[in-house]
Amino acid sequence: MKSSFKEKFYEHIDDEHKLYYITPFIDEISDFLNKNKDYYSVLDFGCGFGELSDVFFQTGFEVIGMDSDSDRIKEAQTKYPGINFLNYSYTDSLPFDNGSFDVIFSSSVLQYIDHDIFFEECLRVLKKGGCVIFLENLKNNPITRIGRAYLKLKKYDYQSYPWNHLTLKEIEGMKRFFNLITVRTYHIFGPLFYISRFRFLKSVLQKTDKILMNFNFTKHISWLALIIGKK
Repeated sequence: MKSSFKEKFYEHIDDEHKLYYITPFIDEISDFLNKNKDYYSVLDFGCGFGELSDVFFQTGFEVIGMDSDSDRIKEAQTKYPGINFLNYSYTDSLPFDNGSFDVIFSSSVLQYIDHDIFFEECLRVLKKGGCVIFLENLKNNPITRIGRAYLKLKKYDYQSYPWNHLTLKEIEGMKRFFNLITVRTYHIFGPLFYISRFRFLKSVLQKTDKILMNFNFTKHISWLALIIGKK
């Protein structure tokens, strides 16, 4: 029997930034997975150091974590030896057979790749009735737009430069590929938490964002979106 994704997330994630980033969406993710108990296999696409791969693993899933950064994959393999981690530089295809996974999960990855080609690949490697769960940075949050422009101006050493952020209009267009179950946005002022001088305002930022999410117009300038869609 699988454990609760929410329970394992809070047990195994202790990074303050990751907790702040993902917590607003945990209930939806956990509830969706709980309603689809027949899901067994997960591809964590762009898994980084493997923390969220481990949450899926601890929940009871068979997991493959995939990332283009070999150093991150080596660290993930050391920390989580029970998980199959793959170092692979994605361009326009996934190195898996048709119908390999029940779930494809990614966090802040779509901003680096061509969306439609990747969605077609997701459909190919998903099993019938499988799903995608994407946590993605959106394009039009004014704080992150300023931040990206500043980092680009300073020639910040990105692993690769994020160039293809989603908009709500593009998310609506994902209906061409998936039956969208959940589209939820969050964080207007939340990105300020990642600037050290604003960190003491964490509770204020959280409360303000929670209020702003009650208004439709703020969704278009939100920082993050949770997208859950079925094949």
